[in-house]
Formats: sequence, structure tokens, C-alpha cells
Amino acid sequence: SASEVPSCWLCSLQAEAMGCLQSTPQPGRPDPSSEAQSKFHDDPKRGSSSHERSSLHAAFRMRCAERKFESHEERNPVQLVVFDFDETLTISTFMPRDHKFSPEVMQLLIPYNFESPFTEGSRVEMMGAMFERLRKGKNGQTRTLAVLTRNVSGVGAVHNLLSGANLVQHFSAIWAMPWRSGEFNGMYYDPGRAEWICFNPPVNEVFDHKADLLAHMSSAPESWFPQLRESTLPGLLPLRLEGITLVDDERANFQSVTGAKVLRFAKVARFSQELRDLGWLEDMGGIGAHAVADYEALERFVEEPWLSKEALKVACVQQGFQGSATENDGRCPVKLVVFDFDETLTLATFMPKNRACSKEIGWRPGSKNGDGSPEKDSWTIDALRKYNFESPFVPGSRLAKLQHMLEALKKESRTLAVLTMNQSGVIAVLNLLMIANLSQYFSAIWMLPGRSDIPSGVYQEGGVWKAFDPPSRDVSFKIDALCNLVKNPSGWFPQLAGGKVSQLMSGLKLQEIVLVDDERQNFHTSSVTGGNLFRYCKVARYDDSYRDCGQLNQLGGIGAHSDEDYETLLRFVNEPWLYEYKIKVHQDTLPPVSIKDTMKRAEVVGTASQKLPRERQPSLHSHELEAN
Repeated sequence: SASEVPSCWLCSLQAEAMGCLQSTPQPGRPDPSSEAQSKFHDDPKRGSSSHERSSLHAAFRMRCAERKFESHEERNPVQLVVFDFDETLTISTFMPRDHKFSPEVMQLLIPYNFESPFTEGSRVEMMGAMFERLRKGKNGQTRTLAVLTRNVSGVGAVHNLLSGANLVQHFSAIWAMPWRSGEFNGMYYDPGRAEWICFNPPVNEVFDHKADLLAHMSSAPESWFPQLRESTLPGLLPLRLEGITLVDDERANFQSVTGAKVLRFAKVARFSQELRDLGWLEDMGGIGAHAVADYEALERFVEEPWLSKEALKVACVQQGFQGSATENDGRCPVKLVVFDFDETLTLATFMPKNRACSKEIGWRPGSKNGDGSPEKDSWTIDALRKYNFESPFVPGSRLAKLQHMLEALKKESRTLAVLTMNQSGVIAVLNLLMIANLSQYFSAIWMLPGRSDIPSGVYQEGGVWKAFDPPSRDVSFKIDALCNLVKNPSGWFPQLAGGKVSQLMSGLKLQEIVLVDDERQNFHTSSVTGGNLFRYCKVARYDDSYRDCGQLNQLGGIGAHSDEDYETLLRFVNEPWLYEYKIKVHQDTLPPVSIKDTMKRAEVVGTASQKLPRERQPSLHSHELEAN
């Protein structure tokens, strides 16, 4: 029966016994090693230069989008919906430590994997109803559903969990990536035999990314759905790339470094929070985990994806906090706005390699070296402004719009600061802000984690910037730094002794701080302090071809794609209570049994790609940059 399908390690043993699988990598498999990745990144089509990007680090509702593509006006229907498993179908994935899916263990596993304590009702039942409606569209459109996972336990274990939740019958195939030699990497449902069968899809023939895999699938669906050879999946053929929708919690899975793109996708919200008796967990997700509106949103998108054109805008949130239900605390004003630097103030950060940029406040391109000789650096002031701050995606000067927004924020008697994790250092960040004519709006710049070889902070007093060391040496998480700032403001703002900033931040509370950042995990912490920021603004991230740099991933930037960002951020800082989202934790109905010794959180491989180095072509001269 379906519930008896073995997990992947049993599939592997079965395969070895039958001699069905080779124990060596399949020919044509792209080498996943760093060397192979380096060769790909060195592709001359991507552009090359000695100038590299210096920031190479990777609200609660689903977001659906259709990209622009050649035949988008034809409004072709969705034929196939592919779901990620971990933190998409599950809230957080837990597997039995002994790999045995006994009925007793399954009784514990299913609620922890699938049921949400943050919403009312059964999430499993709501997902099942949604799957049924997705398969049978409103206008008679029949669709196929499948699962594409990176869970290291493999397709068998994923099948077992879906079967235990009574959800597996909605799917026609399950695939696992990356390729694992000696194991089955796929399963499909054979309607003629009424059973699930292990097989090997051509995962080894495709670059290791979901976008590349789906592109291959659109051209050769029979190799991914073996049941097509003997029967049919209504509505699946002929399969078009725009006929595939990917539902995933990892934004990086929607576009590959090869340039392959998922044309229609649904991004599942992720969050960090306490889960039942397991304590604080990072990077959870799940369709409908926090918003039951997700189910209808996905159904509506699959029916009419052309109504949800891709929009890259900031998302602002005030989470419910103690006292927010009262007029005084719930509407307390924002006193401090803290901006991330990389991919928040910049679109992507390009840092000059001249060492003076990281050591000398006020450094500018064309400065002389210590011996009086002219420095050798092809960066110009115009080039640094253009590549770091100006957007090629919208008309007008983004720098001018940023200046206008920052000036408006300052007029309301607020303090602005920058909290960066760029390891070029705070002086380098300050110099770029000076070059962009943005530094005058900020009172301090800090770096995490603090370092001993260079200053970890700079502050502005009387129009003069000075270096200092804030108490950030042992701080790795931004929320922890802000909590420390609330307790020890003078340690982060040395100019407090002058009284100019102290009046603005007198009795500062954590809920009076807004963090503007492109990294979702920076709104939470995994340290012993635990907790979330109460007010924050998430800057949209995206992959795109950027100027002469070729295809770049994890770009960002306030207003990079929409001028609405500036007004949204201003309105949020002025009236954050209008953006309040209160997390409700409902009564837990799970049996009072400790499960920590029974199961472990599953490992997922390759869920987030590293930021590609930012490079520009050295043949582009300064006069060409100015003209462009």
C-alpha cells in the first residue's frame, strides 16, 4: 500500500539488491563542487572585472507573481503546480531519528510537521481541500500536482509523511534533488496499478537548480512523469514553461545563475518563532501557517496568474507587542530608524579595492597614496554612484529620491543610523555614503560583528565623522545589537554627551525602533535572548541582469523597482500601527508527550544560493559611464 512505501534508504537497499542503480555518478551530471561553480561564474558571457561585490552574505502571507515573458498576453493556463516540501507543505520538517515510520511515530510526526498553532482549524484539512480545488479548476481545467524537494531523507520519507497526513493522493509525482547515486530520486503514481513506484528522473542531466529542472521538464515531461507512457494526465500536455507554477519558501529557487527563470511562482512566507514545546525555531514556513488567506490566494493565482504581475515593493509590519492594545503603547512614535546598507541603501554593493577606502574617512577616487603617487583604481565617483545606488529599472535619479525620503524622515525629529554586516568596514560604508551625498542624514554607522583590526563604528557630531568602537564585538544578530542599544544608548551614540541625540532618544524602547533590511532573518535572532523586532520594513530582493555585470542574484534596494517604496516607508514610520499584524497562538491540542527524543528536524540541502560576486567590465571608461 502507499503507506508502506519505504523511506529513501530502504529504496536504496532495494535498488542495490535488484542491481537497478549504478553506484557511480550518472554521465552528464553537472559537477556541484565549488570548482565547477567557479567555472560557471567565470563564464565570459557574465562579464568580468577586478571590481567585485563586497556583500556576499545570503510579512506572513504568500506572495504570488507572474513574470513578463514572450507569450504572456496569450494567457495560457497553469497546467502543473509544483510544491516544495520543507517549510512549504510542512511548517517545519521533522523525521524519526531511527528512520522508522511506525503508526505511533506517525501520530506524533503529522501534527508537528503540518498543523499550525498560529491559526484556527486543521491546516491539513484546509490544504487537502485546496489541493482538490487546484486539481479541478473552476472552468473545467484539470491540473497536475507534484512535489520537488531537497530534503536529504529523500522521496520515500517525503511520501511517508504526505501519506500519513492523507495528502499524498493529490500528487502525481515526487522528485528529490540534488542527484543521489545509489538511491531512487523520484516516485510517481501509476493509476493503472493504483500504486506508487520508485524511479529515477533525469535530475543528473540538469544544472542543480529548480528553475533549470522545471525548464527541462517543460521540454521532456515524459521523463519526469513515467505514467505518461501508458496513460495520460489530463491537461498536462503539451506542457509549456509558463504552464508550470512553483510554490516555494525560498526566493532563490525562482531564478538560477544560469538565467533560467520560473515564470509563475508563489513565495511562501517564512518566520522564526516558538513552536509548541520545541522552543525557538528559525526559518519556519508553510502555506497558511499564519494566514488562512494563503489557500484562496494560491487558488486565485493558479486560476488567473496574469492578474498578479510581479511587483517588487517594500513590505512593512508592526507585530503585536505587550501594551500595543493600548492607545499609549500601541501608538508610540518611532524615534530611531536603522537601515541596513547592502541591498537596502545600495542595489548591490561594489567596493573599491583601495585600502585607503576602508581606513581613511573622506576617501574619494583619485586620491593619492601615502607616498604621494596617484592611486591605481578604475572606479570614478560617477561609477560608484551609478553601480551602487542608481537603479536601471525605474526612470529618474534614485539617489535624489533617497535624499528626499531621508530628509523627510529627519524632519520628524528622528535619529537615523546604519547597521551593516559588510566586512569592508564602517569607514568604507561611510565613504560610499559620502560619495552619494547621503552621509549627512545619519548619526552613526555600526558593523556586526565588531572587529579588532578596524573601527566597528563611526558617529557624526557637528558635521564631523569620528571613528569609535561600539559594544558589538560579541554581537552577531541585529536584534541583539538593538536590544543592547536600548540598554546602553551612549555605547552606540558617543555624541549623547552633547545632548543633541539624547533628547530624541530619551527612554528609548525597542518598539520605538524600525529596522529597514533586505534580509528577513535580521528581524529575528537565534541567540539566547530570543524574540522578534516589533517594527520592521522588508526590502524586496530579486535576481536580474544588472548593467554590464550579467546575471546577478539577490539584488535589492529601496525603490529599486517602485517609487512607491519611499512613500510606503515614510507612511509606516509615521503611523506604524496602521500596519499591525498580531500573531495569535491557539490552544494546542497535541498530546502531552515529549517528542524531542523521538524525532529530529530534517536537513535540507542547497536551499539558499550565495550572492554572486558583483563585477563590471574594465573596458567601460569613465566618460562612457557618465554618458549612460
